[in-house]
Amino acid sequence: METSLKQVIMNNGQLVTKIHLSISPKIMKITKKSQNNFSLQIGLYLLLVFLYLLVFLIFPYALQFVRYILHSSNNSQIGQKTASRRLKTQIYNKTSKNFEPDARKLYSDDSSENADFSQVCKPKFRGNLPPASSTNDVILLYATKFTPGLHLALRSYQASQCKARIIIFVSGQFKGSRKDMNFLNEINATIVDQCTEDPSISSAPVPHMLRFKCELEWLNENIDSGIDRVLHTDSYDIFFQSDPFIPEMIQNDSLTFVVEPHFIRGCGWNLNWFTSCYGETITPSFIDNFIVCSGTIAGSAKHYQTLLKLMLEQPQWKTCYTHSRDQPILNYLIWSGKVDERGIKYRFSGCDGGFATLQWCILNYEVKYNKMGQVVLPSGIVPAYIHQYPRHESLKNHLYQACGIH
Repeated sequence: METSLKQVIMNNGQLVTKIHLSISPKIMKITKKSQNNFSLQIGLYLLLVFLYLLVFLIFPYALQFVRYILHSSNNSQIGQKTASRRLKTQIYNKTSKNFEPDARKLYSDDSSENADFSQVCKPKFRGNLPPASSTNDVILLYATKFTPGLHLALRSYQASQCKARIIIFVSGQFKGSRKDMNFLNEINATIVDQCTEDPSISSAPVPHMLRFKCELEWLNENIDSGIDRVLHTDSYDIFFQSDPFIPEMIQNDSLTFVVEPHFIRGCGWNLNWFTSCYGETITPSFIDNFIVCSGTIAGSAKHYQTLLKLMLEQPQWKTCYTHSRDQPILNYLIWSGKVDERGIKYRFSGCDGGFATLQWCILNYEVKYNKMGQVVLPSGIVPAYIHQYPRHESLKNHLYQACGIH
């Protein structure tokens, strides 16, 4: 059907020509016989103009609208089926190329509608279990100022009892009140304010891209001081429900890539980003792969350092240096096998691997909670790390209120 629609649109010119050739002689004959009837002449010419407008303007847009409806419906069905397949606890097995059930159900808890949100930002204790993280682990963020979103991320980090160090990269001077800065000192956050663009690439900061350059520079200087594991993450739309540095989520001998249960071809944004970087010739070979989120990458500091070097040496890092283009570059490197070629070990984590991207991991846009006010996925998993929570306004309000964010 798509091919026929394209042919109709492409042949509009031929169609108009045929209409014109077939109708014009008849119109001329009638016009000659009706020279004294000025109203009839005007009416006939208006009819011809209407036919031109119908074929050139209205008809093509109508066809494009039909194509859009059909395409959206198809992608919606694909996304819903894909998301449904992700509902069971899954950890990606790179060798078998299949998502395999993980029977441990790391964060299981009973779902409840009587959620006590006052517990959300209270300290989480692990009892007799050893700490999951240490000061040799780091959480890497990029921020320009102390926003409510950053405040919530750091408050939830504090409540999770995570021992990993917070490293915040900023361009220029970090903007925050004295109270904000006191809080950063309280959690021993480190602010790296020498995060600047390469003038040969960009004169103005492009946060999505710049953060990777600054992370690489920092790791080059500090990795030999005992840095073990890293969590590279977005800053303004994340929330910690527990310490994410458990071995099942973040390992020290490989990377964890977070898979969004949606194909590249099924997301207009990702498809456009990929096409803008790699063109219409290369892109079709990649669109049937799952989307890998560039906003959440975790694991071995050494493997992450190698990944950063690989990303920044790509030609597209210069030719495609703009908002959100870090994601297509990362996806290209993974699905083309270049990450494997560089010797980087990695695994994929689905919705129930501890990292939950709420845009894709919640069905029917309905968020479920347990008695402690924590988000529970449809499978019963309580993820340690929540991403994109602002897309659910009620959840955002619950979290802000529970954690005293204004």
